[in-house]
Amino acid sequence: MTTIHDRKIKLTGKLKNIEYRNAFVSSSVDVGVAFQIRELRKKQGYTQKKLAFAANMKQERISALENPSNAPNITTLKKLANALDVGLVVRFVPIGELVEWHLKLSTESLKVPKFNEDPYIIKEVEEENTITDAKQYKQNILPATSDRVVNFDDYKVRDDSLVPDSTIMRKALIVL
Repeated sequence: MTTIHDRKIKLTGKLKNIEYRNAFVSSSVDVGVAFQIRELRKKQGYTQKKLAFAANMKQERISALENPSNAPNITTLKKLANALDVGLVVRFVPIGELVEWHLKLSTESLKVPKFNEDPYIIKEVEEENTITDAKQYKQNILPATSDRVVNFDDYKVRDDSLVPDSTIMRKALIVL
């Protein structure tokens, strides 16, 4: 059984040849983009026709883009990123980074969550909502319900209640 380490050693040896290296870079882009378009389309439940409509293209173009021998241009990739509601990064990287990506390539690694399913975005929205809720609580609810002064750095709003912030782990300053 060949391990990733064995494949890495074999591949880095072949990459010493400039022609092989150039073909490897080109193939990695063509194959990676084509397969990722297909995986993203399937993950989001799109048919080729539905994705084509969302990207303002023809179904035949989507079919062609899912074939590694039909590399898209940057404008087409931007259209697809918009239609799939994902980001797009086009950048130059060291060959070693490309090798690592290639060795870890799988259908799962090609799937990208769309904006409203992105864990980073979900976390940021939740944090912003917590901050907004705490500010509203401080400005509107607390003065009407309490004569006490609370250090809001030690508290956050959770489920419409003011609770100690476990991330801060300090005692609240309550002045009676």
